This record gives sequence, structure tokens and C-alpha cells, in this order.
Amino acid sequence: MTRTSSGPRVFLAWPLLTAAIALGGCGANMAPVLNPSDVPVVTATQGAPTTEQVRAAIVAGLAGKGWTVQSEEGLALTAETSSGGHTASVTIQYSSTRYSITHLNSSEGLKYDGQEIHRRYNHWIDLLQQAINAELAKVNPAAPPSAAAQGLPDAPPPAPTAPAPPPESAPAAGPTAAPAPPTAP
Repeated sequence: MTRTSSGPRVFLAWPLLTAAIALGGCGANMAPVLNPSDVPVVTATQGAPTTEQVRAAIVAGLAGKGWTVQSEEGLALTAETSSGGHTASVTIQYSSTRYSITHLNSSEGLKYDGQEIHRRYNHWIDLLQQAINAELAKVNPAAPPSAAAQGLPDAPPPAPTAPAPPPESAPAAGPTAAPAPPTAP
């Protein structure tokens, strides 16, 4: 009976395997940056929404996920979020039929290198896209967006109006009594 031993080879393989796993794990949290492009606008009913309705749905989706609009120019919004010491900002370009979310800037901890970024950022973008799509699904293209849906404060109630003054009394119709003659002393 022949006995084989792999003892020394196994002991040499463990350090190499451990080093490979450790080095491979360095980039495990990195992924290609997620920039959803030309996402179709899908609403609850058939018909094309207005760009104002799409904007309102995007703003509602941003707010729902903790993003804040930093600026707006034409049909593009710049928004930012911050969580766990990390910040990210994006540009969202939109039309009545499509929208795109593009990475603009991020904190150093998200390790953006021009192509890859920490997977946490991609998770934020995925959740944001889902929130925007959910808001778009509520849009009725036939109805104008409400002030709240546009991210605007509700209009103040109309100012109370003072009641109209009573009409001046007009002389009663018919004969009038003559004034009493003055009495003599």
C-alpha cells in the first residue's frame, strides 16, 4: 500500500490562497458607475405627460429618497444626497418622454475614479430611479400637476373679504308725513 502525503504542499497553498482573497477583496465594493440613460417615462394612463408633470414626479422621487434639488437649468436638475459621511450629486436631464441620471460629483469615500465607484452609490441611484418611476406611474397626463407635486408650497387661502356695506336707505315709497309746525312760546 502506497501512502501519499500532500502535507507540505497544502501548507504552502494556504498563504497564497489567503493573499489572493485579500487582494481580490480590495475592489469587491467597486462597480462601474450607474448612469441610467434615456429611461422611458411611463405613466398610469396612456398619453404623453407634460415636462412640468415629469419634473414634478422627479422632484417628488428625489425628496422621497432624501435628495435635495441644488439647482435647475432648463430641463435639468442638479440634486445631492448625503448619508453615512458620504455625499453624491447628480444631474437629471428630462423631457416629456425620457430622463437620464448622470454622476456629477461624489465624496472621496465613494472612490469614484472616472469609471468605477463604490457600490453604495449605485444602490442610491437604483433606489432613486425606482422612486422616480413610482412617481411617474402616478401621473395622469390629462391633469395638471398640483402645487405640492411640483415641490411648491400650497397656495395661501384667499383673503377673507369684508361683507358688503348695507345699501343706503332709500326713502320709503308713498306719502310722507309733513314735519310738525313749530310751536309758539
